[in-house]
Amino acid sequence: RLKYAYVISCDDIVRDPETNEPVELKCTLYPETRAGVTPEGEKRVKGIIQWVEASTAVKCNVNQYDRLFKTEEPGKESDDFTKDINENSLETLEIAVVESSVAIDALAQLAKIRTADNAAEEGEDCERPYHAELSYQFERSGYFALDPATTGADNLVFNRVVTLRDAWGAPKPKAAQRNRGGGKQPKQQQKKRGGGGAGVIEDARRVAIRAGTILEAGPHPEAESLIVCKVDCGDADEGSGEPSEPRTVVAGLAGLI
Repeated sequence: RLKYAYVISCDDIVRDPETNEPVELKCTLYPETRAGVTPEGEKRVKGIIQWVEASTAVKCNVNQYDRLFKTEEPGKESDDFTKDINENSLETLEIAVVESSVAIDALAQLAKIRTADNAAEEGEDCERPYHAELSYQFERSGYFALDPATTGADNLVFNRVVTLRDAWGAPKPKAAQRNRGGGKQPKQQQKKRGGGGAGVIEDARRVAIRAGTILEAGPHPEAESLIVCKVDCGDADEGSGEPSEPRTVVAGLAGLI
């Protein structure tokens, strides 16, 4: 299934005669399956393909940043932090495509920045917007923000701010426990503990706890069980000491508050 579109079935694969890489898929489209509909008597398709329509899409460069170091304490073992640098901390994609609306939003953001710069040159006191204020979730990839290197629709650059799921440094599951006799434990003794099977955090200092006040709460645009909140955690700007903007938090509290 193409997300937000139709179910298709692949009939033929056209390959490059030299590299044998696929360059085209010839498919059959089922019009009765539009927008997630499964016709009566048909099996529901499990796989969903995230896609962008090529004829209207806009090319862009994507910088996929990852952790700078491979360990939590660089240099602890070797006394040389450079040996723990993650060689794959930056992956640049130069063939990415995004929806045309992203380019329109980027041009609008650049226009705001130019207006603020012109006003500053004329001596007006105005707040200059940042490129990174324009941000998106690229589905199944992560959260991305506009890079200052962007100059227009023909030179879009986005930086990955955070991945969707962080599995870095997660503890490996232990082998099945065995009793003293060497045999497997009886099934009634093999009970799972709470926590959904996640690994135990060894150091409580890795957990940051914040208490805040929910200022606003509204429905999430894509999930009925979630709400989007504006939360005041008492944060202050490091330079001026003035209160910072409220944080945006997504919570599974729909129907509870």
